[in-house]
Amino acid sequence: MTRWLTRALATTALALPTLASAVAYDLPGNPPPGCSRSGSNYTCPGISLGYNDTLTVSSPTKPATVTVNGNFDTNTSQINVGGVASDLTLTISGTLTLGYQAKVTANITATAVNDTGGGGVVITGNLAATGGNISLGHQASVSGNLSTSGAGILTTGAFGSVGGNVSGGSGSITISEGSSVGGDVTGTGTITLVQNTTVSGNVSAGSGSVSLGFKSRVTGNLTTTGAVTLGQEAVVGGNVTGGTGHVSVGYGATVTGTLTTSSGTIDFAQAAKALACVKSTSSASITLGYQSSAHSVCCGGSCTNSCVVNNSTAPMPAACAATTPTLVSGTRYSFESYDVPGSYIRHSNYIGYINPVSASSDSLTRNDSTFIARPGITNPACWSFESVNIPGYYLRHQNFILKLNTYSATAPYPADATFCLRSGLANPSAISFEATNYPAYYLQHKVDTSMILATVDGTAAVNGRATFYPRAGLAPVVEHYELSVPSASLACQASTLKVTACADSSSPCTNPVTNASGQTATLATTAGTLGSGTVTFDASGSATTTLAHGAAANGSTATVTLSGESSLATSARRCCPDGASCSAANSCSTTFSTAGFLIAASANGGATTVPAQTAGTASSSFVLRAVKTNTTTKACEAALTGTTTVNWGVQCNDPATCSSGNRMTLTGSNVVAVPGNAAGSSSNSAAVSMTFDADGTAPFSFSYADVGRVTLFASKPAGGPLKAALSGSSNAFVVKPAGFVLSAIRCASYVAGSCAISAIASPGNNPGASAANGSAFMPAGRPFTATVTAVDAGGNATPNYGRETVPEGVTLTATLVEPVGGNAPALTNPSAFGSFSNGAATGATFAWPEVGIIKLTPAVADGNYLGANNVTGTASGNVGRFVPVSFALTAATVTHRSGAACSPASTFSYLGEAFSLGFTLTAQNAAGAATENYEGAFARLPLTTATRFNLTGVHGATQFKTGNASLVLGTSSSAAGWVNGVASVTLPATAARATTPVGPFDSAEFGVAPVDDDGVAVASLNLNTDAVAGNDSFKVGTIPLRFGRLRLQNGMGPSNRPLSLPLEAQYWSGTAYITNTLDSCTRISATNLSFGNLRNVPAANAAMVGSGSTITAGKGSLTLAAPGNSGRALYDIALALDGTTPPADASCLNTAAGWTRAKAATTGANVAALRGAWCGNAATSDPSARATWGLYRGADGVVYQRENY
Repeated sequence: MTRWLTRALATTALALPTLASAVAYDLPGNPPPGCSRSGSNYTCPGISLGYNDTLTVSSPTKPATVTVNGNFDTNTSQINVGGVASDLTLTISGTLTLGYQAKVTANITATAVNDTGGGGVVITGNLAATGGNISLGHQASVSGNLSTSGAGILTTGAFGSVGGNVSGGSGSITISEGSSVGGDVTGTGTITLVQNTTVSGNVSAGSGSVSLGFKSRVTGNLTTTGAVTLGQEAVVGGNVTGGTGHVSVGYGATVTGTLTTSSGTIDFAQAAKALACVKSTSSASITLGYQSSAHSVCCGGSCTNSCVVNNSTAPMPAACAATTPTLVSGTRYSFESYDVPGSYIRHSNYIGYINPVSASSDSLTRNDSTFIARPGITNPACWSFESVNIPGYYLRHQNFILKLNTYSATAPYPADATFCLRSGLANPSAISFEATNYPAYYLQHKVDTSMILATVDGTAAVNGRATFYPRAGLAPVVEHYELSVPSASLACQASTLKVTACADSSSPCTNPVTNASGQTATLATTAGTLGSGTVTFDASGSATTTLAHGAAANGSTATVTLSGESSLATSARRCCPDGASCSAANSCSTTFSTAGFLIAASANGGATTVPAQTAGTASSSFVLRAVKTNTTTKACEAALTGTTTVNWGVQCNDPATCSSGNRMTLTGSNVVAVPGNAAGSSSNSAAVSMTFDADGTAPFSFSYADVGRVTLFASKPAGGPLKAALSGSSNAFVVKPAGFVLSAIRCASYVAGSCAISAIASPGNNPGASAANGSAFMPAGRPFTATVTAVDAGGNATPNYGRETVPEGVTLTATLVEPVGGNAPALTNPSAFGSFSNGAATGATFAWPEVGIIKLTPAVADGNYLGANNVTGTASGNVGRFVPVSFALTAATVTHRSGAACSPASTFSYLGEAFSLGFTLTAQNAAGAATENYEGAFARLPLTTATRFNLTGVHGATQFKTGNASLVLGTSSSAAGWVNGVASVTLPATAARATTPVGPFDSAEFGVAPVDDDGVAVASLNLNTDAVAGNDSFKVGTIPLRFGRLRLQNGMGPSNRPLSLPLEAQYWSGTAYITNTLDSCTRISATNLSFGNLRNVPAANAAMVGSGSTITAGKGSLTLAAPGNSGRALYDIALALDGTTPPADASCLNTAAGWTRAKAATTGANVAALRGAWCGNAATSDPSARATWGLYRGADGVVYQRENY
């Protein structure tokens, strides 16, 4: 043999061709064959270079362009290796074939690129294909960009590198194992990074899927609307921005930036990590696997955690931080310094600074620190900032200093006054201001607090100085100012004037500005004397002074004018005579009388302001003073003494008309019902007896059984000793309801079963359950109705409620009663009452989105009845019980042959053998969100009662049901039970096995239809398992079912060797038993064997070799130990397939005559589903066989043999 091999090698060596010498090509001196030249441009037919050929580019044609009309095969050549890529451009109309360790320094474009030479190619420059495939070999490197287009497929070589970007079209891109990319990877098709790859830039796949293999790394961002799969220990250093596709973060994988999808689900495997926000819509789940972690989570626009399934064993992650703030045009802002908290940008002497500012700062400082956001003068996508206290002046930079200057259209002012918002340099939840005409220059404060425009050096200190938080404007936001002046004044008594700064358009003002303290305004009068010409606002948003005019003639007037407010209002000033009937005006007038009535708080007191009252409640005591002007002293003196009648009336200002009936009662010397008058009218009055003392003072009180803003007025005509008529009125004061009462809480649209799942009696009234076993009322999130009535102190309706000029409403607040400590979301549509009539209104769209029992408390909808603060009504009794709308079934799994613990997992189950279904049930409200309170006693679906899941199956016309004995249920279980409305359920079952073969049922579908004690069921069933039209179950999975048997065959062999008996798993194909190649799980252990009828075999030697045998692809064997005696020996073996201990003997050997068992099985194999009809027609027998030693079995198919010498 050695001589032959030597001769063969020698012959082969002689047959090898002699390698030609390498050719040195040069441009322009010696171009490849067939190339023509025009200046620096060369045109060549197809080029095929030889082994170790070289091509250099020399002057004067450098840089050169070579166009190849055909294919280009580099072989192992070296092309322009001493130059640079810009020296040579190769344009190839055909395929570029790269040879082993070829080196090319050029920018190359070809139709397709194929590296089949064994690897080691080095391309210094860019490599592009025009629509064809690119396939690079082992350790191939490209220093520049690598690209193809169209449907071309791009594959880098293993352990290779690309220095620039990799880009493709709709074809797939594969970055092979161990490769690196220095730039971005971009395409619209599938992008795959095989294990241990590195991309230093971004990965973008359009709508294609992206897959990162084991320990692959993307330094930048990953973007696609398709699916994203991050393999084990993969890392994305930037953001992952997905779309509708599923995102899977594998074991130990890490996402450093934000992970966001538009609607795709997100799953984290064990130990996976997200170091920033993980965000999706509220309808797309975020699932955290065991020991995984997310920095923060965000479901939908409100950033709740409702879509998060937390299986991590750690607490639920926090909500994601807010994104970079945006501004609203026309809104007032103050900008707080990031690194000097409490200091704000302000202008002072038209120069920009940061200074400490707070709500207690003087008005000038707060106004200087407040600016109105306007669309950018030169770029509407950016912003300009107008001063609130010097309208028309904008912040601008000039000579790199921040200033406040009047607007000018002359350059460079418009650009200087326009700034673009950027994510805060020190905190992305804040902002930084970049100049539009000086990119990368930012507004920032210096150490001395002056504001400048400058670049930033990236240090924490400088970034902090250039970062600001937009806050609500510190200057008061005044919608309008109101001047309240009495329409009638007494010459002998100073009148009170009031100015109110109003935060909205309500008039008379019901919402005063509460941060106007210290602001000022100016008053002037045409007659009389003001207590102060400059008034200062207090914390309530109002400022007061007096007007005195003792020398006023009867009927003379004075006009008071408002001006000079330190904070400008957005709307015109208004005059409100007597605090009512307001109209746009800068001035109000008052008419003086030398005699009249005034309402005071005490004897000899001045006119008082009647405060807000409560309907049906007696007021405090007031006095009515009848006074006239002393002609000498000009002071007030009594105009009436003794008992006399005074005509009293009430004027309804808001609502502008009074309800029917005389609802104002006034108590003087007696109690009299006082008639009402519409706004502006005083024609109706009633005489009330009153007793005036020597000072002209008479006490009285009143009570009003309705609500609104009203004015009391009094008059008495001249007559007798009274020489002049007297009249006077109170201020316009508010009477608010004493409370609210709820009634008629019931299902919004009653149809039997449409309220609670289990129908309650018409009309679906609230049963007021007190515990979890109380009657059901409404499915969570479905609408119910309620009626609210505004009442006075006596519980009577107040008819004018809701008839105000701007109608007041009522809102409901839900308070959780049961379960204690449970989830307590707000009521949906809490203020959705209709119009009020006679003080009552009904709403029909209230809903509560949880499970449990609540109480409802009514209150004024805006929390401020006509500016007189809130009124809270009486809480309802218990409302509920609320139950889920339906169950959602997700995460369905099937475990075939669940009792056998198959590995790998089985793909079928035998009839008569247990399988299990797994799924997650979520109790949901009408919006599809989990009802978290569905747990404990409020979870009305027991998870350990398997029958409650109504498991059924179907295959064609064959039904698997417990009712027809074709399905046997095990004991269902749930590891944690109901938690926050979610339960993971395991439901074991067995499809019954007959004694005669049936099937196979290769596509049997199984589903469940759980129903709880309240009738809550799965919303959308999708499986019909019976002959009745319509679906009756929700499909969990498909379970191929087979009627099986285990066949053990006889065996024979020499007496000195172990003997193997063939063992085969079979199933009924419909016509015969055939090998079940899907079975690689069934196992027979040595303890499952019984040995008997021993002949010439010691009992100790009747044994199986090893501990057991597992079927593989349907076949296996039992190996028996050699008998230990020479000569012929035999015994019988029976397999115990049942699951009892000790097992029953169901083999055919166990006849009436019996058999002698020398050794009995101690355990059963627990595969009784594999018994066969071995000794009768019923498939109920265990397999058995005979082992014989000392006989030669012979070869299959041999009829005759002999030895031939």
